[in-house]
Amino acid sequence: MDLASLSQALERATWMTPLAALLWGLASVGLSACHLSSVPLLVTFLARIDGQTLSPARLSLLVTVGISLSLALIAALTWSLGRMLGDLWGLGPWLMIALLLLGGLNLMGVLTLPSVGRLDPNKVSVGPRSALASGGILGLTLGPCTFAFFAPVLALTGAPASGALIAAAIAAFVLGHLGLTWLLGVAGAALGARLARGARLAKLLKVSVGVAAVAFALHLIRTAP
Repeated sequence: MDLASLSQALERATWMTPLAALLWGLASVGLSACHLSSVPLLVTFLARIDGQTLSPARLSLLVTVGISLSLALIAALTWSLGRMLGDLWGLGPWLMIALLLLGGLNLMGVLTLPSVGRLDPNKVSVGPRSALASGGILGLTLGPCTFAFFAPVLALTGAPASGALIAAAIAAFVLGHLGLTWLLGVAGAALGARLARGARLAKLLKVSVGVAAVAFALHLIRTAP
């Protein structure tokens, strides 16, 4: 089933709509360069700092929850201000660029993040609150990418469909979106734990991830409006 078929299934508001919304939620992450680059990078970075204090599944879950809370806050804020959902005055892409550059250069060993008081981001362990907050910050950058995919599902509220069908479609989209986000984070956490062990292959992987992150950041700068 291609994107056009999924879009038509959403518009028809039939019993197939929740399934189409679930697949659309998966596509909103799997086809989003924002998610594919930033989520694994952030969780890789956190896992490398954390070592093995948090399991990959739990670390990724905390980051995913932080992202979802941030997106919900952005939706409420932009809706209340009468702006397009996720539109934070064009700041999202630049926050994404900053995070990619900082994380990428750190993984490459070019940039050491500064200490603030007793807090050294290069040595401190990552607790649940830190992982949750990191996900929240990342969520601020993902608004435009996420809500662009969410728009067809949200359009169901104006279609002749039952409230239960609309709620099921929204829930299915959220499940698909957050589920794949969590899986990306688990992969990033597993990579970060490997990098923390400092093996030769791990060092090569760390630099490769950093180079990819910086390259994508430069691409975003070149294509920024």
